[in-house]
Amino acid sequence: DSSPTDILVLTESWLNGSYFVIPKYYIFKSPPAKHQGIAICLNSQRFNSVAPLIQSLHTPFIVAVQVYISEKISMGIIGAYIQPSEQKSSLEYLVLFVNEIKKQKPFLQLTLLGDFNIEIS
Repeated sequence: DSSPTDILVLTESWLNGSYFVIPKYYIFKSPPAKHQGIAICLNSQRFNSVAPLIQSLHTPFIVAVQVYISEKISMGIIGAYIQPSEQKSSLEYLVLFVNEIKKQKPFLQLTLLGDFNIEIS
């Protein structure tokens, strides 16, 4: 099957403010930061529209967007990167971030994607 990817989340992108384009994709990226960076790329032919979610809370390790599948159906996509050295504080902030989205948009279904560097033992 050669159908294009609908949702692509890039972690550790190291996008330092540089501009990049993927034809036919909406691109949302985090503020630039060393060793971090998230980008969410969404197929513009698949989704009616997209909008940032709580953009004021975006950090170098979190980006969130609301994707409209149709006029009445949408979902939230959260891209996250957790550095191993900042795992505890970053995970705590991620929980606060998700809780804030749920408070502002309680019926929005969320999908969390990324690189969490969590050691499970």
